[in-house]
Order: sequence, then structure tokens, then C-alpha cells
Amino acid sequence: MWEEDSASRYCCDRYRAKNQGNGELIIMKCVIRLAAGLMAAACLAGCGSAKAESVRQQGEAKAVVMTAEAEIKKTVLFADPIGAAAAIYDSMETEPSLTEVDESTVEEVFGVPAEDVDEVVAYTSDPKNGLCDLALILPKEGKDDEVREALMQYAAVRAESFKNYDILGAYSIAQNATVFSQGDYVVMLMLPDNDQARDILDEYMPQ
Repeated sequence: MWEEDSASRYCCDRYRAKNQGNGELIIMKCVIRLAAGLMAAACLAGCGSAKAESVRQQGEAKAVVMTAEAEIKKTVLFADPIGAAAAIYDSMETEPSLTEVDESTVEEVFGVPAEDVDEVVAYTSDPKNGLCDLALILPKEGKDDEVREALMQYAAVRAESFKNYDILGAYSIAQNATVFSQGDYVVMLMLPDNDQARDILDEYMPQ
């Protein structure tokens, strides 16, 4: 529409100028009008682009904030070893036969002196229903290495005991036991699926 109107005015002005004897002046005015129109259109286009860019940047900033908020929500701030153990055992297809290990029996079972720990959430299992031992132990300050070493020794002894009595894959499960630190805790997983257990553990225990 703008181009048609401008063209019409351009033709009319030329016609009028020819009859009035000042054609060059009128033509110059038309050129100026056309140039001004083009400049205005360019400015509007530029403003539109700037606005679009601003909207895009705002959208990206909002996405970053939402992602950060989601990550904060996913971050575990407080350890829940009891909830972690319950969730891990609930995820199993079969119901294991478990014996709880606490501060009073941790040295007898795992070889960890009771005075070296502040908290024990642990279970041993009857391999006839599937081997699935688990330990989440909070060592006293400076006792991490001792607790870790004791759990590794327990895993080695447990594996040796099933070498000639491999029931329901107990020997392989014991051999693949893993001992590691999760936050302030020392963890031992001797389970059919340690990877799944670690994923669950991350939901309950700070890393």
C-alpha cells in the first residue's frame, strides 16, 4: 500500500510540475519523500528486530533460571540413610531375608569398632533368598579409611564363602560388591543391581 501511494504521488507531482514549469523541484521533493519513507521503514524493521532479540534473550534467561531452580530442587541437602535402604530393598523383584546390623553388632558383623562410628544403617541377607547386603555407615571424624577398609575386607570374605557354594549367583554378587563414600557416609553395596541402587541412593544421600 505504501509503495502504491508513493508511486501515485510521484506521478502526480511529476505531472503537476511539468504543467507548472518547476518539474525539477517537484521531482526532488518526491525523491526526498521516497528516501524518508525508506528510512522510516528501515527504522521500523530495525526496532522490530531489536524487540525480537530482546524477547529471545528474555526467554533464554527465563529458561536458565527454571533449569537452575530444577537443579536446586533435585539437590539432596540432608542424608536419609533409612529411607535410602528402604527404597533400595523396595525396588527389588524378590523379598529378601534380612538381618539388621546396628551399632551394637557392627564390629561383630563388619569388623568396624562401634567407637569409630556415629550411625549405622546396615543389613545382611540370607543368600537362599538372594544375596543383598547393604551398609550405610557414618564414621567418626578421621575414621573413614578404617571403616572403608573393614567393609572391603567383609566383602572379600563374603565372596570367598560362596566360592564353592554359589547359590542364586551369590558368588558373583559378592565379588562385584562396591565400597565408596557418599557425602559423609561410607557405603557398601552387595546387591544384584548396584547401579540401580546407586541411582536410588542419590535421591536420599548428598553426594
